Amino acid sequence: WTNHLYEAFFAGCIPVILSDSFQVPFEDLLDWPAFSIKWPMDEVGMKLHQTLLEIPADKLKTMKSAVDAHACWFDYHQTLE
Repeated sequence: WTNHLYEAFFAGCIPVILSDSFQVPFEDLLDWPAFSIKWPMDEVGMKLHQTLLEIPADKLKTMKSAVDAHACWFDYHQTLE
């Protein structure tokens, strides 16, 4: 795991994972593609930038809502209601 992943969640951002070998936490419990973007390391560049710009606003809103809903998985001190 990386600190940047937690920081993305706590900042309310959609994580963009730039690693070919990174295994996301709780991958058997969470639908990561619903609230994050995984991109191959060897394709980082303008293509990534353009792809991010082309994500429709409604999809971004849905992903942002999913980030907020799943943030509790990464906050040890948050209580379940």
